[in-house]
Amino acid sequence: MAEEENWSAAQRKMVEVWEHHMASEFQRKNVAQTLETMVDDGYVYNVPTACGGSGSGTHRLGTIEDFYAKTFMPSIPADVEVVALSRTVGSNRLCDEILFKFTHDAPIPWLLPGVAPTGKRVEIPVVVIVTFRGDKVTSERIYWDQASVLVQTGLLERGDLPVTGVENVPQLVQFIASES
Repeated sequence: MAEEENWSAAQRKMVEVWEHHMASEFQRKNVAQTLETMVDDGYVYNVPTACGGSGSGTHRLGTIEDFYAKTFMPSIPADVEVVALSRTVGSNRLCDEILFKFTHDAPIPWLLPGVAPTGKRVEIPVVVIVTFRGDKVTSERIYWDQASVLVQTGLLERGDLPVTGVENVPQLVQFIASES
């Protein structure tokens, strides 16, 4: 029996809201539709780069609306591909493990602040932890291996450093596929 079959109505609603949120971000690039899925006092935080926004705008990050309208949505790579790897759903949060693929052919200030386009292809595993209050997103905390991004864009030489680039992706995908 698939895990989804065991989800409660509230869990199904969280997934529905989250999928609408993601489509509003990546496909429609619609700030208003994205914000409709969120509580007014929530936040988005990209942990590796300390970039995001809060509903109140009282944090140094500024507002979620400004983050989406001025930083995130305008810089979503044209060839971005978001591949779902796994999803865990709890009572008031879900965790998505995704593969984020793109070409760094334009500035991406939330991922590579201050870095000019390198033209390099990047594939990184990303973990997104999403919390909910009722049927609204309260927070998004997004994690990825920034060293891998820097290696893949040519901004960090491996040398003797314990870092990997894109070569870690096929093994991860294989491990996750074997769990199904």
